[in-house]
Amino acid sequence: MHSIMATVPNIAFIVPAYRAADLHKTLQSLAMQTDRDFSVYLADDAVPEDLSALTAEFEDALSVRYTRFEERLGDVSRSKHLSRALSLLRGEPFVCFLEGDAELTPDCVKRLRRTIARHPEYAVYHWNAEILDAAGAPIEKVSRYGVSLRTDKLFRKLFMKGFRAPLPAFVFRTETLLSKGVFDGETYRTDLQNIFACAGETGVRTVRRARIRQRTAAAPDPALQERETLSRLAFFRWSETFFGEDYPISVGDRLDLFAETAARLYPTYTADEVKARFMAFDACQGTLRKLKASGALRYAMKERGKELKGTI
Repeated sequence: MHSIMATVPNIAFIVPAYRAADLHKTLQSLAMQTDRDFSVYLADDAVPEDLSALTAEFEDALSVRYTRFEERLGDVSRSKHLSRALSLLRGEPFVCFLEGDAELTPDCVKRLRRTIARHPEYAVYHWNAEILDAAGAPIEKVSRYGVSLRTDKLFRKLFMKGFRAPLPAFVFRTETLLSKGVFDGETYRTDLQNIFACAGETGVRTVRRARIRQRTAAAPDPALQERETLSRLAFFRWSETFFGEDYPISVGDRLDLFAETAARLYPTYTADEVKARFMAFDACQGTLRKLKASGALRYAMKERGKELKGTI
């Protein structure tokens, strides 16, 4: 069941439903927007529950289009589910993937539309994010990106200062996402790659005085953590090509960052397997860099051993 506005709005929210839990809060946050001239696409990833009643509850408040996909993709490739959900759009020039663990504050759309009107040159817009635990309590301070952020500064904030980049915090120009986006299965890499590739030379424009609230899982899944680490390493490999000689951080910092990330694969991967993945980076090439890389990895593996010992 759905209601359709007479004209297609210029902003679309894709809500990729992997489970029924938390969807109500996400849709409720859309229904409470002070500006509701937007489309909502509820993309059902073959969830066991019947979501038709949920869409019916919001059909008077929102322009909701509900589609159920019979093949479940989220368990193995969340990004491929996002890709097929993009095919549901009806020409909206801007799109946001508002997953079921995220909520918008009431003025998000109003302030987004105003920001797009005043600064139309951007392909990626952004709301600052507040990170919550599974019960909805804040666990981190809001990562304030700054009004305008080039991709090099964004990289430094994410990987040198620990800022978060949850996908629902970003709004993409649809045309740019369709031409430059990648949805091949590696969730963490594709999320970040799409943000950086679409932001390009103009960077990211933050919507002021509005934010999203992003909930995290109650307990981390070791299998998902391994997949995220592999995907993060793949993003770093891609970033070496993306930035080229203008890499945002020094070679030494790169080696430390890459080594720390690769070390997280231990002990699921042997020390030799970890080393092989790490030494494949461009930053590790050359005699002197190989020596520095080996030292960085030895230190990262030592710290990883201490971390694992502390959990026993």
